[in-house]
Amino acid sequence: MRTIRQVTTVIAALGLFIGAAVANASVVDLTTSPSSGSIGVVNFSTNDQHPTGTGYINPFLRIQKEGTESGYNTDAQKPPLDDKASIYTHSLLLSNLVATDGYYKFLLDINQTDHNPLLDLTDVKLFVGGTGDSSKPNFTDLGEQIWGFSSGDVVHMNYDLNPGSGWGDIYMYVPTSLFTGKSGYFTLYSEFEGANDGFEEWAAMTSNPPPVPEPGTFLLLGTGFLGLAVFSKRRRNNAA
Repeated sequence: MRTIRQVTTVIAALGLFIGAAVANASVVDLTTSPSSGSIGVVNFSTNDQHPTGTGYINPFLRIQKEGTESGYNTDAQKPPLDDKASIYTHSLLLSNLVATDGYYKFLLDINQTDHNPLLDLTDVKLFVGGTGDSSKPNFTDLGEQIWGFSSGDVVHMNYDLNPGSGWGDIYMYVPTSLFTGKSGYFTLYSEFEGANDGFEEWAAMTSNPPPVPEPGTFLLLGTGFLGLAVFSKRRRNNAA
């Protein structure tokens, strides 16, 4: 009987512990605009500034998979997890991040279908140090973990607020004080639930210029310049 009581007591205590952990989880609802919230010392908010995506700021991580997707930025030729290999997935030195008002400012651009525009950010982990070319599916090469979500933390997002690739959806503000005395590579790991279309892309304000635009962007620019040249020629002919 004593053993049964002891086991029952342990189970009850474990249940209370798990219940307390879930109750203390932070839930940030960014499905309406404007809205904001915090998970610990890190702040999240919807974005109402356009355009903000690829070609305007510096992307460093793209992730793509149906359902649950996760990954971290790296220079590895065979990226880990669900990274989408391109010039927009690469390592990033902490010294290249640009601070504004005591925060490092990160932009997240999501992509969902109109049928189900909701997406959850279920995990973020920030590391400093380590290596810039890890290809391991765990975090053993990424240095010291500076900050991360706790169990149950989540940010709810809504693609319909800013539909279209390249239109950033939310901002994440990370206090620079977390990185005092730190140096090396900055690595961001993130995980999403409910992905159903396209890729999720993280970008940051950095001291490096944005990557060279993709071929499609060059085609659009070329078409624009050609149109201006034709318009200018017609004006000269009309004036003559």
